[in-house]
Amino acid sequence: MSKNQERILMIIIMLVAILVGVGLYAFLRYAKDINKKYHIEDKHIKINSSLDDIKKEYNKYKDCKLNLDKVDVSKIGKYEYSIKCKKISSKAYIYVE
Repeated sequence: MSKNQERILMIIIMLVAILVGVGLYAFLRYAKDINKKYHIEDKHIKINSSLDDIKKEYNKYKDCKLNLDKVDVSKIGKYEYSIKCKKISSKAYIYVE
């Protein structure tokens, strides 16, 4: 292999490494932004109250599914709820008091 071929090969390897690094950075940044966008927080509600306010709050995300199946507003306790947007899920708790 001549010196010119070695240089070209090294340049190609360096460019591939740079492209992989930039691609990984962009992917991780995008994933972080998505998690922030669809993050849900713990909620406190009164016993026997409606979950309509919580449903309205997350209804703005058209591509998401809010899961309140485990929440029983007729009993005091801590209940898990979640939201799934595409492949990203976020969980939190509803405290019925």
